[in-house]
Amino acid sequence: MAYERSAPRAPGKSVEECMKKMLESALRDQFNGVGRAFISSLLEQGFTRDEVSEAVRALSSQYEVRVIGDVVKVYFGKEKRSNAPR
Repeated sequence: MAYERSAPRAPGKSVEECMKKMLESALRDQFNGVGRAFISSLLEQGFTRDEVSEAVRALSSQYEVRVIGDVVKVYFGKEKRSNAPR
């Protein structure tokens, strides 16, 4: 399945837009403090995989973020967990 952009965007701006859409989606679809956004939905909206990857990296500086298949999981309401063993 090919995804095409509807209109060209400035590179930095599109990553910010993608991050905003991802966060909005995760906030809408939230259960027990964990929101989710679907990568396929972002691609259908015209974002590239590179933009989605950059948006995930940017969002992970504020929230704990995990990507599982087509789903970006955003953990709200918790401090960002470290990867160090306990």
